[in-house]
Amino acid sequence: MSNASDVNLHDLVKWTITVSNKGPDAATGVVVKESLPKSLIWISDDAAGKYNHDSGVWNVGNLNKSSSAKLNIVCRVNATGPIKNSVSVTGNEFDIDKSNNNDTKTVKVAKASDLGIVKVVNPSTVNYTDVVCWTLTVTNYGPDAATGVKIYETLPNGFVYLNSTKPLVNGVIVWLLAVVLMLKSIPELMLQALLSMLQASKEMSMTKTLQTTKAVHQ
Repeated sequence: MSNASDVNLHDLVKWTITVSNKGPDAATGVVVKESLPKSLIWISDDAAGKYNHDSGVWNVGNLNKSSSAKLNIVCRVNATGPIKNSVSVTGNEFDIDKSNNNDTKTVKVAKASDLGIVKVVNPSTVNYTDVVCWTLTVTNYGPDAATGVKIYETLPNGFVYLNSTKPLVNGVIVWLLAVVLMLKSIPELMLQALLSMLQASKEMSMTKTLQTTKAVHQ
């Protein structure tokens, strides 16, 4: 029924529904009910107006003996975890075998997270030999918890390392986080450094821009 069993959040998935009449007579007033769950967002279908994605009704009409009709629906995955999609069919005539009038298929959507990082410098305008503080905040916007999160912070040229809330090793701070829950900001990483290299009227940055003022030594 689905073209994929393992997908990621926001992937497109195509569902194929096939309804058949095994006889012995023609079937009339055939209606298929395909109500998409909220975790699947309808994008398109090929029913030429016979499928209403709001009500989930596909008006097939008449099916001769030993004939079939097919419907393809493209959806966007809007949730993580297992997603079940069920379908059923009815007609006007007596159905001698109702055991095959329903079907359900499941797609497995991998866990997902949306990590964001913000860096703030204080102060943003400094003089030669001033101490500046960089603050990093990491947030997980979901929908699931993020695991194994790593943040790498390298001090640029022109600064002398003073201290930080995480240790500096070989010029790099590696910040390891086991789990970051959805919509939760983790404790901040703070780094203090001494501006040691005079670069007149030149901008220096660690993503955020830090400006230095001209200085002379008399």
